Amino acid sequence: MKKKFINALAAVVFCVLAILLLVVIYNRSTGKVPMVGNRAFVWVLTGSMEDTIPERSYILIEGTEDAESEISEGDIITFYSTDENIKGSLNTHRVVGINPDEKTFITKGDNNPTPDSYQVPYENVVGKYVKNLPILTFFGRIFATKTGFVVFSLLGIILISAFYLPDFIKVLRGKNKTSDEKEKIIKSLVELEIEKLKNSGKSPEQLREEQASEVKMTDKDDLPTKKISS
Repeated sequence: MKKKFINALAAVVFCVLAILLLVVIYNRSTGKVPMVGNRAFVWVLTGSMEDTIPERSYILIEGTEDAESEISEGDIITFYSTDENIKGSLNTHRVVGINPDEKTFITKGDNNPTPDSYQVPYENVVGKYVKNLPILTFFGRIFATKTGFVVFSLLGIILISAFYLPDFIKVLRGKNKTSDEKEKIIKSLVELEIEKLKNSGKSPEQLREEQASEVKMTDKDDLPTKKISS
């Protein structure tokens, strides 16, 4: 039971670390949201959407192919902002108005007093908010700090070691056991040969001389014989 729990916990830690790492690497290298199928995880840094979306939390969004037809007033959307203050970064706000003539959305953070100063072109929309992800948020907040990253990494290493180290030790012991068995067999064979020598009453030098004689006799027998005709 304990082993199964450690295995499950280690798997969860690995999955979360892998997801966070992939999201961070992809987002920083491309500046885009990594979509998995038609969905993605998005990190909301500020509290502009509280209480709907807490500050520093992960949310799940669903990608949109046709923002004009798929998004309505009141929806929460993630988009690439045209606000120069945030340099085109991702932003997540609620749609409070639609400007069909200019093909833009008017957005506002639930916790902000006024609508955003820059409207959102349809093509800048990444996806529509689906729900908060509290478990991923919990790990994400830990992972976001240097101390948390170190602690989280060490925890993963400890869990992996606790689960896999015993099996690794068993494998090493198995290899050592095999080596010991081979040494025993070789030792037994050597002792058997020594016993044969003792029983034969001949010294090793005599046995080597006999073997050399046998080799010479064999060489002679192998020489081709020439038939002499009378």
